[in-house]
Amino acid sequence: MSVVGNRAAWEKVRAWFASSTDGVLIIQGPCGVGKTHNVMQLAEEFDMDVHELHSMERRSSQDFEAAVVETGRSVNKKRRLLFVDDIHLC
Repeated sequence: MSVVGNRAAWEKVRAWFASSTDGVLIIQGPCGVGKTHNVMQLAEEFDMDVHELHSMERRSSQDFEAAVVETGRSVNKKRRLLFVDDIHLC
């Protein structure tokens, strides 16, 4: 895996990916530190079906719920990842 940023922290995240079948992982940090890059690298490494939701595309709670349902409807046997980018909590 081509890690950007804090290697020790990303090894912990990798261990979570390797051992978890479901759950929530929140990664926060300033722009440009490699959060998206590293998560996508891990999703590829673990052959996950990635669904992306960007804050600028969908904004309502109904839209977020629809994205969760859509991710859950994946027809293949792959593990699924709903990647929500740029959550702004105000």
